Amino acid sequence: MKIRELMSRDVQVVSPGALLQEVAKRMRKRDCGCVLVADNDRLVGMITDRDIAIRAAAELPHPAGMTADQVMSSEILYCCDTDEADAVARNMYLNKVRRLVVLDGQKHLVGVVSLGDITLPVPEQDSFSKLSLVCHPDLIPVMLPSVNHTKN
Repeated sequence: MKIRELMSRDVQVVSPGALLQEVAKRMRKRDCGCVLVADNDRLVGMITDRDIAIRAAAELPHPAGMTADQVMSSEILYCCDTDEADAVARNMYLNKVRRLVVLDGQKHLVGVVSLGDITLPVPEQDSFSKLSLVCHPDLIPVMLPSVNHTKN
């Protein structure tokens, strides 16, 4: 199954100067685990709920006044909307991430795919197998194709 059939298209985007509190409120309102950070239509990072918990709340003394660019992950990993779900699951495992930005053939942002997106439409047994890729490297099927895209 192609990622374009599974990805979330309702992507939340904030500016680098957005207050972290507003980012967290947006995540809560939209019930999403990540927000992308863009500067003048150029993707510069991603903030996940884990970034907020680990980088902001646990490491810094005053997270209330922090901005998106202080907490975001600036290394942006992505997949293409034409990639197969199994290849993307393998990519997520290899990079130890739970979400990837999805780009189209012209490298335009078209969505975000999460582990939940990949595992929802398949039978329960397959879901377990795909989720296992993240936690158990010894369970990776050898026949899965490798796809590894990074930001240029």
